[in-house]
Amino acid sequence: MTPPTLLREVRPAYTTEALFARTQGSVYLELIVRRDGTPRDIRSLDARVGLDQQAILAVEQWRFTPGRLNGVPVDVLVTVVMDFRLQ
Repeated sequence: MTPPTLLREVRPAYTTEALFARTQGSVYLELIVRRDGTPRDIRSLDARVGLDQQAILAVEQWRFTPGRLNGVPVDVLVTVVMDFRLQ
């Protein structure tokens, strides 16, 4: 099994509310990287108000090389950690 690799990453934006509240932390997402390299069925494993939806919106734009099993592209379940840190 060859896992998918990230080709294009889009960083999430902070919402105004999250900035005002100085919300920081990590958002854990679970998703399927499909055979065509697109992410689908993205869901937050731990809801962080103001951050999890922004993380999902960013990951929807990511692109991957597909995972492969015996050289054949396959759907793969992946966990992603998105860190939100104020500068």
